[in-house]
Amino acid sequence: MIGHRRLREVTLRELQRLLAKHPTKDRHNKRALSAFYGWCVKHTKVKENICRHLETTSRPNKQTEDDVWSVEQVKKVYAELTFKNLYDIFIVLGVECGMRPQEILALTWDDVHDDYLAIEEAIKERSPDDFKLGLTKDGKERYLAITPFVAETLRIHKQNQRERIIKTKGYNRENNFVVADRKGHVPNLTYVRKYIATIAERAGVPVIPAKNLRSTHISLMADLGIPLPTIQKQAGHSQGSPVTQQHYIRTYTESVRHAAMVFHERLHKTEDEHKADLPNFAQ
Repeated sequence: MIGHRRLREVTLRELQRLLAKHPTKDRHNKRALSAFYGWCVKHTKVKENICRHLETTSRPNKQTEDDVWSVEQVKKVYAELTFKNLYDIFIVLGVECGMRPQEILALTWDDVHDDYLAIEEAIKERSPDDFKLGLTKDGKERYLAITPFVAETLRIHKQNQRERIIKTKGYNRENNFVVADRKGHVPNLTYVRKYIATIAERAGVPVIPAKNLRSTHISLMADLGIPLPTIQKQAGHSQGSPVTQQHYIRTYTESVRHAAMVFHERLHKTEDEHKADLPNFAQ
């Protein structure tokens, strides 16, 4: 759109004008340009990724409860898991522990302890036979408590993985990944996404992206009344950060309906009617 030019001669103002021609897609275009410029910086084609300074006007898509699974939907998904598949445990770690996809793929069996998981690294780059590890997104380590369900599914997954290793010639044992492809390497996240979509369709629940397993975890914790500081510690967010509520927590319609009914009963039912609804031991 700006003709044949040397990349280093392209100015921020010119790129800003390009974004302005397609205002409804400027966020998408900025990400694409930034990824390209990031590659150019890495390979010393330009000195700086100027796209970081581009301004956008379009708004991100509104996040709703359709982006995450409810408790009942999670149960339907779990009913489809056999743990004979490579990626069943990926779904469990996302929903139960709120781990980011790149953190799940970097998790090794050395990080799995009797009562907690050590989240210390994330996958930064991946090729079919190689990978690069780095810090987590916020650069911090965190330690997640293991529930009995997670402990049991990890045990089953590990046993199935051992049997698979014995049968697979050339399996890379050194990586020691909890979630690995058939040769023991870092899986292609595209295949993981496709598998999650297959399981969701089989369970009759909405298809959600792999990253929204984490949003499901955080939303369910909020829906259960877990205090926000506790949720933020679990998720690796700074206490008081608006990110948790603005980008992760969804409010379920059923929860709003339940809250409305509690309000109605407290406001409009007589004391005797309220007592009649209580179990005998509570009366």
